[in-house]
Amino acid sequence: MHSKDAPSRIITPKVGLRIDDTRVRIRSAIVVRISQFLVHTLTLLRTLPNSSLLCTNLKLGYGSGLSFQELDNKILVTTTPPVLQETEPGNHYAPGRTLLEGKAADHYDRQAPLAMNKCGFPLEFNPNDVSEGGHMAFWDNTKGGEFPWDANYHTDTPDLESGFDPEFITEHATDSAATAGAFATGVKMARGQMSQNLYEREVETIIEEAMKCGLAGGVVTTVPMFHATPGAFIIHSNNRSNRDQLRTSWKAVNPTLVMGVCGGRYYPYPEDLQSMMNGTMSSQWTLLTQNNDTLAKVRN
Repeated sequence: MHSKDAPSRIITPKVGLRIDDTRVRIRSAIVVRISQFLVHTLTLLRTLPNSSLLCTNLKLGYGSGLSFQELDNKILVTTTPPVLQETEPGNHYAPGRTLLEGKAADHYDRQAPLAMNKCGFPLEFNPNDVSEGGHMAFWDNTKGGEFPWDANYHTDTPDLESGFDPEFITEHATDSAATAGAFATGVKMARGQMSQNLYEREVETIIEEAMKCGLAGGVVTTVPMFHATPGAFIIHSNNRSNRDQLRTSWKAVNPTLVMGVCGGRYYPYPEDLQSMMNGTMSSQWTLLTQNNDTLAKVRN
């Protein structure tokens, strides 16, 4: 889908591919990975106090291991999840809960009262680790090992006396919605949220900022277009599975281009797709659909 409000740019592949061929997935995956790298880098740059001065010295890969670290003159980007209100059974995933009462999946955006603490006051976010009574699930080098290739993960007899806990790595996992949202906005959010703060209010994404500056912005993906990772850049929702919010929010964001699979619940309403073809939205959007019998042309 391409918005007619922005200049179009057509990129033709240099090799012939069937539109539905698995090889096109590989090519698209490479594009997505490069895009994620660029977004990550841009997110870093836009938060630096003087990006024009520091840009020439920007390097990736500072620090050591997986734990929280204070690095001089560096901006730390983390996708560590918040753990709010109560933990999930088994502690495998971080809870899909914000600073509003209950599970985010049980209400629409902002349609719930503030969550309360044990004293009956509104819950305030505590940036300390959950082991210290806080709301963040930080990494522990002793329990989890400094690196993913720690020797304790690759033996039948891990050194438990050292404090290593083989179950630690399975606790309070985040998800792709909150992770992509952190990359897209630079703001921490709960598992399942897409580009919102913990009060379920919208946070502007890097794509929206780009479009405000007169640039084109959108997503290209091999998965359904409103799936959590690409969707977090063009959608605001307190829950990644709220079909109505996914299918409404992207129209408000109005990205220049959205390219991906129409499958499951992660794509526009069928009536919107029809409207793009021959209805009121056709003056704003160009809808391109695949033809499995069409081959891409080879250009020398």
